[in-house]
Amino acid sequence: MKKIIGVLSYKGGVGTSTVSGGIARALAEMEYKVCLVDCKYCGDLDIILGAEDRRLTGLDDLSRGMSLEQAAIKCGAFDFCGAPYLKNSWNEECVKGITEGEYDYIILDSPLELGVCHMAVIVTTQNPSGVRAAECLADEAEDAGVLGGIVVNRFGEFEKAVSVEEIIDLTHSRLLGAVPYIPFLCEGKESYEKDNALWNTAARIVGRDVPVFEGSRQRNMLKKILNKGTKKK
Repeated sequence: MKKIIGVLSYKGGVGTSTVSGGIARALAEMEYKVCLVDCKYCGDLDIILGAEDRRLTGLDDLSRGMSLEQAAIKCGAFDFCGAPYLKNSWNEECVKGITEGEYDYIILDSPLELGVCHMAVIVTTQNPSGVRAAECLADEAEDAGVLGGIVVNRFGEFEKAVSVEEIIDLTHSRLLGAVPYIPFLCEGKESYEKDNALWNTAARIVGRDVPVFEGSRQRNMLKKILNKGTKKK
């Protein structure tokens, strides 16, 4: 059965594009048919994926009667549909094109409405402002009848951090993943830890019983950070 997953946050800069791209790649590696869709007006997910020179179509084209398969391009093991060039391009035809897409999983980076999604992957950091945004979004997902889950990105970055247990408690949501903060990622270098964390997140989305830190070379350190601030005095 096809699943439409929205990856979103009300707080900018928390890494929805990193998380959505990582989940799409991981699901494709699991041999699911996947399409990643950039829903942000003038979004740059195509640049992040290195597909900007091949992109001729985008989300706008679904409003003109093009199918999602026709609007998407191949991006490694998964398909990718670029961001809209025009404002207000999210309409009934666009939603219809997404829901009729013939994929196992359609990953929407920052969709404009929750109702089209079967699951909301809410991305936050441990920064208090990010957690507040996640709390609001989790409430909206619940009101919309959409299953919600939390991904804590840049895990361990902040000295004065909201603990993961507090985030789970505040959002009333299941923890889907924790992507560790690794400073050299800012230099564009590949990271085993980041890729493995996103693969584990995707595995939990499809229902596999995978521990959050399974396979991590920094597992003990990450578990220590996870439990930091949660012990009763």
